[in-house]
Amino acid sequence: MRLSTRFTTAIIAHVVLTVAVFTALNYRVFEVAGMPGVAERFAALNKGVADELQAATAGLRPDVRALRTAPAVEGIVRAGEHGGVDPTEGVTVESWRTQLTANCVLLLAANERYRRCRLISIAADNHDVGHAMVDVEQANGMRRVLADAAPRPEDDDLIHRTLLLADGEVFVGSIQQERDGAGTIPVVNVATAIGSGEPFGMLVITMDLHDAFARVRAASTPERPFPLAALPAREVFVVDERGDYLLEPDTKIGVTSTRRGRLQDDFP
Repeated sequence: MRLSTRFTTAIIAHVVLTVAVFTALNYRVFEVAGMPGVAERFAALNKGVADELQAATAGLRPDVRALRTAPAVEGIVRAGEHGGVDPTEGVTVESWRTQLTANCVLLLAANERYRRCRLISIAADNHDVGHAMVDVEQANGMRRVLADAAPRPEDDDLIHRTLLLADGEVFVGSIQQERDGAGTIPVVNVATAIGSGEPFGMLVITMDLHDAFARVRAASTPERPFPLAALPAREVFVVDERGDYLLEPDTKIGVTSTRRGRLQDDFP
């Protein structure tokens, strides 16, 4: 290769490298300075999270309404109101419960994000929670039937709010934290009352929202174009209407985690 050719090639490589370095530095300076596009990107993130939550939970209402019309639910109501035997079909309440349990198992198997499917009886005298007539739980792709499961802490409030709705309407609860092993996960409950006249019970489907918050967790470690260095983990918070954390950053591991607390305690 002639000397002039080598010299020209070296000059071109030097120019390309210089442009790349200055581009990276300018990008970093503008990024750190917080140019106007930050607000737009944050608004887009909020909209994206809201859209994904809406899409993830879109099937909850139709599913609980469909379960409400299942023959097993109607049979349980009739049998419960007539001493334990359905006068129409001649089937006991226990047989109907077995059939509804099978329906719940199929529902959970078809929806891996669904965490729980239940039928809770309602005390006729004070409309408080009675006991779980059907309780099927799903975790790690496995489903198990819980016998004589104790009422959950949120059940009383869930019943009272659901009974305020018109017949056939579906109540959607607020996002809550639920214990899962050593940590917690965000979940949402949907419920609808069943019964002829007086409320007999309540169907509840619980959905795991861990995957629905994937965009939020990803925002804590944003992707960077080559050859820029990775940015430090960002602090991304999701709180409910009371200020309770649904997702918050764990600065020790640099990812979004779930831990009980309130935004007001950290930012008075």
